[in-house]
Amino acid sequence: MKSFITLIIFLFSFCTSYSQGFYFGPKGGLTIGFQQWNGLERQALFAYNGAFMIESLDPEYRGSLYIQAGFHQRGSAFRQFNFNGFSNSNKFKFNNLSLEIGAKKRRKGASRKVPYYFFGARLEYNVSTNLDEYEELNECFPFYPFEVFVNKVTYGVSVGGGIEFEGENRFITPYIEFVVSPDLSLQYRSDPTPNVLNCFTSQSTTLPEREIRNLTFEVKAGIRFMREVVYEDY
Repeated sequence: MKSFITLIIFLFSFCTSYSQGFYFGPKGGLTIGFQQWNGLERQALFAYNGAFMIESLDPEYRGSLYIQAGFHQRGSAFRQFNFNGFSNSNKFKFNNLSLEIGAKKRRKGASRKVPYYFFGARLEYNVSTNLDEYEELNECFPFYPFEVFVNKVTYGVSVGGGIEFEGENRFITPYIEFVVSPDLSLQYRSDPTPNVLNCFTSQSTTLPEREIRNLTFEVKAGIRFMREVVYEDY
């Protein structure tokens, strides 16, 4: 955990120290999380995300580089319905710190609405889950994931686009963006576990191997500030 935070601080410092200026600012919004459990799709988890980004200057619209660090709640849900409607919902939340580095391309048009697209690589560290809520259920029917099998470090990619709303003040730019973030590694993996007692049947069973992978859709709003370094001749 300390190494992950140290890496974030180092990269942010590097990006701001060797440049004639940069953009920076917060962003955040809604998360819709999905997971595959052994190839079976779980239902959507509605959560949230937030990040702080730094981006290189791009006055000629040739492309820029960015780095961002943030919090993302990954996961999924399992909902049961009956004839009376909604009955029960189990949510599986994985709270991850994220470090992302990527490239961004803006396309200048006639209006002040500037579209852009980007691609980034992510490294994430899991700080907590809510899987302890299902410990008692697992004692009787071990269907739900166990905390011990959660992978602390995961990685993936992020692909998306958005629109910047340029105004009279070129130092402040609001924007919205849409992101798809598939994980390339597993958030959770457990080997087959034999001799597990099912209290409903009073018989021993073998839990199959379980692999869980994240897929996340995010809608964000942000504001970008510009810091420009001007060198004057004396």
